[in-house]
Order: sequence, then structure tokens, then C-alpha cells
Amino acid sequence: MKLKSLVKVFSCLLLLCACSTSNENISSSSLTSSSLSSSSITSDSSTFDSSSTNQSSSTSLNSTTSTTSSSPSIQESSSSSSSEVIKYQVTVVNGTIQGYGSETSIRVPVNTSLTIVANKPDENKEFLNWTLENNQIFSILATYTFNVITDMQITANYQDKVVTTGYKISFSAGFANDVTNNVEAINNVTDTFTFPQGYTRSSDIAFLGWALTPLDHENLYQPGTSYDKTITSDLLFYAVWDEDWTEWL
Repeated sequence: MKLKSLVKVFSCLLLLCACSTSNENISSSSLTSSSLSSSSITSDSSTFDSSSTNQSSSTSLNSTTSTTSSSPSIQESSSSSSSEVIKYQVTVVNGTIQGYGSETSIRVPVNTSLTIVANKPDENKEFLNWTLENNQIFSILATYTFNVITDMQITANYQDKVVTTGYKISFSAGFANDVTNNVEAINNVTDTFTFPQGYTRSSDIAFLGWALTPLDHENLYQPGTSYDKTITSDLLFYAVWDEDWTEWL
């Protein structure tokens, strides 16, 4: 009887040991599976981060490359814009251009200040004036400074020496190329003079009056009025027109 009881107890112990071993294997297997899943997730996360970093790096590189490749175009455009300087041809006949040696025809940027000097007159001759290609008087000074605003050919003119008892008053239409009448100079002025009628133009641009500078709209002298200042030298009056002119003086 006692032996049977011992056998039952021993059998129960064996059963308990078997169950314990089985549970440990199951827990170990679950733990291993969990570790593998965690490792897989970590690996996937690492792969994603690496891919994202590479993509960001690639985008940054492409952006830099794009910016770099566009820079030459911007620089080229800027360089092209800054190099487009307007220039005009100035030719002087019977004179020289100060600072340019023997060159009498030069190309210079707009608004360049030039000084022209008439050649020394021949014997028994004297300097008369500078005229433009339209035969209008440009200046009555043998040495004259002006700003370049267009292509110009300027010619020094001379006349026989004359004995005068006064001063010469000349008139000019300036750069106007469509004047339809001529205005004669007034010679031997000793005191005062009366302003002549102005020029007319085929373009019907209105004549506003006479002035000592081409754009002086404030100190105008009208035809038929007398000059009210003391005359101490020859004078040149320009026609002032009802249009925008660029100052050359």
C-alpha cells in the first residue's frame, strides 16, 4: 500500500517537471520571436532614416546644383546689361578735340563733355562760327565745350577780316532740321537791338522765343522786343521750342 502511494507521488512530480519545462520553452520561444520583431522594426526604421537622409541630401545637392548652374546666366545677363553703353560719333571739321591728339572723329559715350578748338585762321581771315550738318550755328566761340547727345559733325567756319564798330548778334535753330526760313545776324550793334521774328518749322512745333541757352524757358525774348542788357561781346541766341530737348551746353 505504501509502495503504491510512493509511485503516485513520484508520477505527479514527473508530470509537474514536464509542465514546467514546456512553459519555459514557450516563454523562451516568445521572447526570441519578440526580439526578432524588435530587431526587424529597428532595422526597418534605420533603413527608412537612411533613405530619408539620402533623399534629403540628394534634394539639397540638386538644389545647390540648380542654383550653381543658374548663376552664370544671371552673371551673364548682368554683364550684358552693364556693357550696353550708348555711344555717339563726333566729327570735327577745321578743328581739333582737346585731349584726343590729331583725332578729329571719335566715338564716345553719351553725355561725354568735349571741348573743340577751331584751327588758326589763314592770313586775313577770322573765325566766324561752328555749324552743324543742318547749317545751324552751334557756337560762335572758337573754343567751345559741350555734352555729346547725338551723332554730330561740327564745322568751323571763317570769313574775311572785317572792321566793325560794334558787335554781332547771331541766331540759331539748334538741332531742328525742318526749319523753313532763315534768320539773319545783326551786325555792328553798339547799344541795343530788336529781336527778329523766329523760325518756323514744317512739323508745326511752336517757337516760344529767343534765349542765350537752348532750354531756358524762363528768360525768353520775344520778337519785336529790345535787348535790355549791356552788350560787351558778340552774342548767339537760340530758338526755344515747345518740345523736350536734351541740353548740350
